[in-house]
Amino acid sequence: MRSIIFRWVMRFAAAAAGITLLFSIILPWINGAEYEINTADERYTVNAVTDTINVWSPYAFSADTQPDGENDVMSFVKYIELMSATGGNAELDPFVDPSDRTTKTDYDFSRIIGSCRGILNLGAKPLIKLGNVPMKLSAEPLIGAFGVNVRPPEDYNEWYRFICDYVGALVDEFGLSEVQSWRFGLLTEFENADWFYAGDKDPELSKEAYCKLYDYTVKALTDILGNDVYIGAHAMAATEGIWDEREFIRHCAEGTNYATGEKGTRICYLAASHYDGSVEASADMTPAETIEHLRSAAEEYGLYNLHYGIDEGRIYGGADGKDDRQLLSRAVGYNIQAAYDAKQYIEFAENDIDYFSSWGYTTGSSVWGYPSLSYYTAQCFAKMAGAKAVGITANASKLPKVETGALAAKKDGTLYIMAYNYKQRIKYSLKSNTVFKIDVPEFQGKTVEIKKYLIDSDANFFDEWQSDRLKYGILKNSFSWSPDDFALDSDTTLCGERAKKIYREQLREKYKQCAVLDCTAETVEVDGELVLKNATDPNTVVFYEISVK
Repeated sequence: MRSIIFRWVMRFAAAAAGITLLFSIILPWINGAEYEINTADERYTVNAVTDTINVWSPYAFSADTQPDGENDVMSFVKYIELMSATGGNAELDPFVDPSDRTTKTDYDFSRIIGSCRGILNLGAKPLIKLGNVPMKLSAEPLIGAFGVNVRPPEDYNEWYRFICDYVGALVDEFGLSEVQSWRFGLLTEFENADWFYAGDKDPELSKEAYCKLYDYTVKALTDILGNDVYIGAHAMAATEGIWDEREFIRHCAEGTNYATGEKGTRICYLAASHYDGSVEASADMTPAETIEHLRSAAEEYGLYNLHYGIDEGRIYGGADGKDDRQLLSRAVGYNIQAAYDAKQYIEFAENDIDYFSSWGYTTGSSVWGYPSLSYYTAQCFAKMAGAKAVGITANASKLPKVETGALAAKKDGTLYIMAYNYKQRIKYSLKSNTVFKIDVPEFQGKTVEIKKYLIDSDANFFDEWQSDRLKYGILKNSFSWSPDDFALDSDTTLCGERAKKIYREQLREKYKQCAVLDCTAETVEVDGELVLKNATDPNTVVFYEISVK
């Protein structure tokens, strides 16, 4: 109920301000919906919500990385976020000898250079998360819950020189103009003591240490890359940290810069984490509420036109909700994930959230493996990036508790429509009889081609996997983390040697054939209102592309 109230409050506030927003609706008592679409009623530009993914290891790629040919994820992913990219432990620190404290300049940047080269080979740009302090740059380094040093640098001038040399090495390798096109961030969840703190987790000291770290990092970046460098910060926001993230926003707007002595600090984006506990258990705040929390603080202090995103999130754990059953992809393989994702993407579009950084859409790590339903939902939604959202209203018929929503947008002569039929239950079983009545003046008197994609069980391998698990006796003890994850090519998900052998030798090729999204097409003459009808299966998505033939 909180999310419903929030959405209507947002719409009311926007209307009062003379702003027109896309109509997205939650209909709590229906199994069918009728939408009226008016393409002459142009609204706003749809953001490229699905253009970013994140990887845990900054060295996940190498200089010879190439696409594996099993997916086309790079058709919509434009940025790859490298977490902990400045190190923070003996394995990650970019030094020849991380333990030798007699020298602070025995750099070895070859691995980060190789990883960035691999990202470029894939056709994307790096988003480099700086800020994890190498062990020998802290006076008393301490490894925290995420396996990296949580302590600030001993000498911020030394940190400044380190970042200058780090980024300078990237410029030497890739050229100034190339690195200027990349994105940078400082730390993950900066107010989370599991990532960073000062003193004995003292709130004031920790805030000061992070703001100082940010200022010196920005100075180093601008000194090497120029004043237009793209830099921002990632807060928990939805979860209370050891200090208030709004104090950092205030510092960027009006505080005294620790590195320059001037007022304020450059910031281009603010990001948050957002996790639902399981696919059937929502967080206290929606993604839109979480971002609004950051945006309202920024605008209160005069920071407008920032970008906003979710730097990590979706679903934390498997369907059983147990903490020790985390999802590696932070997504499940069941059909519900398609509708869950579509619902979130429409919420992001409606609330001007610029991007969502996914942990992955395929069965392998980050960019490798064959597709999941989550992949197809992201791929279809990406076609709407840059399109103009158009007016859509909904008329509901009375039915049991179901959530439906739709987005319509047009670009380059094509009308796109995405709609979902969703209930927060994996075993939900009601179809949604969905009707679209479209007033589309630009298609009048013309022959159009209507392409339809059903992102449902026919494009999903995971139902076959559930049956095969029973057939072959693959039990929960064959999984390191949750068995509800679609990332079967990762040992973090599927770890049992017998189970891996069965999957790889007997099942994998079959699943690749199952994981194919089909498209049906028809041509019609448009004479008056264009009407589309679809019986949308439970917890699935329908996507249309309509263009003049």
